[in-house]
Amino acid sequence: MNAPRIANRLQDMNVSNVIFIACVLVTKICNPVFSQTNFWQPIGLDTSHVLSIGISSTGYIVVGTTRYRDPTTGTYYGGDLFRSVDEGKSWLKIAPDSLISGPVKVIAITPSDKIFFDGGSKRLYSSNDFGANWTLVNLPYHGGNAYTTRAIVINSFQEIWIALSRTCGWQCGTFGEIFSTQDGGANWSQIWGGASNVPEDLVFDSSGRIFLAVTELGLVGAVHSYVYRSTDGGRHWTFLLNDLIDTFVNSFAVNANDHIFASTYKSGVFRSVDNGETWMQINTGLIYANVQCLAINALEHIFVGTNGGGIFLSEDNGETWIEINAGLTNFKIKTLVCDVSGYLYAGTERGIFRSIKSTTSIKSTVPKMPTSFFLKQNYPNPFNAMTSIEYEVNRRSVVSLTIYDVTGREIQQLVNRTHEPGVYRLRFEGLVLTSGEYYCTMKAEASTQTKHMIVIK
Repeated sequence: MNAPRIANRLQDMNVSNVIFIACVLVTKICNPVFSQTNFWQPIGLDTSHVLSIGISSTGYIVVGTTRYRDPTTGTYYGGDLFRSVDEGKSWLKIAPDSLISGPVKVIAITPSDKIFFDGGSKRLYSSNDFGANWTLVNLPYHGGNAYTTRAIVINSFQEIWIALSRTCGWQCGTFGEIFSTQDGGANWSQIWGGASNVPEDLVFDSSGRIFLAVTELGLVGAVHSYVYRSTDGGRHWTFLLNDLIDTFVNSFAVNANDHIFASTYKSGVFRSVDNGETWMQINTGLIYANVQCLAINALEHIFVGTNGGGIFLSEDNGETWIEINAGLTNFKIKTLVCDVSGYLYAGTERGIFRSIKSTTSIKSTVPKMPTSFFLKQNYPNPFNAMTSIEYEVNRRSVVSLTIYDVTGREIQQLVNRTHEPGVYRLRFEGLVLTSGEYYCTMKAEASTQTKHMIVIK
């Protein structure tokens, strides 16, 4: 395979640190539970596109699907709503066809096990009896009934927040609205409305700050994307002018430290540690830019689902990512949900999958942290096309790895960024390096270490 072909393939996969001399992929070495032979098991609905998953406080699983996806346009048609009370061993359809005229993309279940879903029928329904009976949710009328629910969020005050887009014809086009209720849905208040701005997702942090991702629509579809923040319950919104502009954010997640994570259709994952003021792109090891969904478990492990690359995991707050696809048979991930026991559920274009083991049952098996900065000898050495370089970082530091030739000329800088403590492995592919001797140098704080490398063609 020639170098231009490899470079083009890696560009498609969003690997940014590529030159025609060599390519590099760095991953943090993960806990063994995530690299087991089979991480995932299918639990049904394998002929359906699973677009949404909700899990009740009693462990019931509610799943929204679509019946058909046009491979040319990507448009979904039809849908169903299913429930399982036995961890996916059997499934029961719980919504009549009369309520569903499109894909079921949004499901939410309150702590009291009230189910909400939007079935593409331009109506939102709720059930207090696990789907035996359904009631139309009467949202306030604001210039058009043709609405689509984009997100449903239940905050720590048990308020239900619903973000939707509404269409009212050529007179006013499409616009977004957010409603909230404090009484389980009996009464609703409009919180936000934006002409031509369609909400994608919203999230609350522990202090009650609200973050809202919107897409601005033009005559030819989506043209821009933005993020807003409210610190007063949605009465006022601040436009965040930062690196998330035009990345097309589709989902948020917040960890226990109020670090906010944003997945995007075009640019992978971003993180903010300062309440949304600034955002850092965190894609090391994440080789697919089209990220569809996020989930965080009780150990602060972050999971992301991509459209074609499967599922990736970060155990270091997003600094590095590894694939956890063992057992998956479809890699187009539409939704990820983690239950209270730490089991992870993934909706794909061919059914629903569940982690075989709990993702939070591995706390006592975390590998011992390094005690110093250390660069190991690459293996194999000598090498022809590829070699692995492993290095250890004992505290949060900026670490760089650079390849030099025997004259001291820099060939390529492989890594130069802040690392969390841990053990990292780097795959170095010398695609067109000539035979000879080279040196890999690691610098971290006052430490400098060098290993001798030999290339044989």
